[in-house]
Amino acid sequence: MVDSDSDSDSDSDSDSDSGPVPSLASELPKLPPFRTGLYRHKKGDRYQAIGLATREEDLEIVVIYMHADTDTDRLWTRPLASWNEIVEWPDGNCKQRFKFESGDS
Repeated sequence: MVDSDSDSDSDSDSDSDSGPVPSLASELPKLPPFRTGLYRHKKGDRYQAIGLATREEDLEIVVIYMHADTDTDRLWTRPLASWNEIVEWPDGNCKQRFKFESGDS
């Protein structure tokens, strides 16, 4: 049986957490310009980049994306630095891991 008068866990996610999240929105790092739309991964799959977000635990900028050629609506994140990383493609050329194909901006 749970004691309904017990509030000991209700404040567990309050201000006592001393993580890196700034107290003011003005202290957050500015999001860089980013083109949303369809990208091709170096392995050939296509992905729909939805936008950028800030990861709470370390304020790293991440890309929010989903697989474009499946019926799943699962969202994924990848650090922007990894998204833009220059890697060797199967043709032997070095290009960004995700190549922009078409999109919104």
